[in-house]
Amino acid sequence: MRAAMIHHRTRAAIRGQGFTIVELLVTMAVVAILIGLLVPGMGMVRRASLETRCLANLRTMATALHSYFNTSNEQYPISSHTTGDVSRADAWMQALAAHGFDGAVRICPADPYGEERVTSYAINTYFEPLVPGIDFDPFTQQILAGGRSSAVSRLPQIPAPDRTFWAMETEGAGLIDHVHSVGWTSVDQIKTTIAVLRHGDGCNVLFADGHAAGVTWLRLANDFEAGRNPFNPETPY
Repeated sequence: MRAAMIHHRTRAAIRGQGFTIVELLVTMAVVAILIGLLVPGMGMVRRASLETRCLANLRTMATALHSYFNTSNEQYPISSHTTGDVSRADAWMQALAAHGFDGAVRICPADPYGEERVTSYAINTYFEPLVPGIDFDPFTQQILAGGRSSAVSRLPQIPAPDRTFWAMETEGAGLIDHVHSVGWTSVDQIKTTIAVLRHGDGCNVLFADGHAAGVTWLRLANDFEAGRNPFNPETPY
């Protein structure tokens, strides 16, 4: 009899130390809810971290640009749009590499094609010299449809450098060191070329005065459609 009572108490004690199926299900449900709350938050933190690192890259680019200005009489470097080759010494990637903008800082950590190319950033063709066959007829010297009658090449020539884009993040794969911003007439042309939603609702931009900042796609699209073109120095953002 005594042995039976001890055995009964032992089984009761064991049952008292365990969990019922209902308790386990409740616990699992609570854990699932917590995970559901934490995962999006972790994703937002990661995106914010990538955006910050990308912005830091553009600030390094700005430092290199200011250093380059000191050796070029405030003349902006050009791209393969003019040189025909990204590896030429006067192309911006080579020119700014000599001032510290090289290697990993040329890649945005949020760029899905970052491992396949040498830069995630491109410069604005409004800052390039006039190009024969694109801006003007090389024989008649007449301005072509969509071409420019003048070109900006130096910082003092820009009315609002703090509102004019000089470099930005590019969309798509391949080596892109410039964007054909001259002649853009719709926001769709911007969206297929610039990574306007890379960082949530916007992207990072380096302005002509050398400061870097995030720009939302909604504001960019609305301003562009209202005639405020941030790529064209004559119609600043």
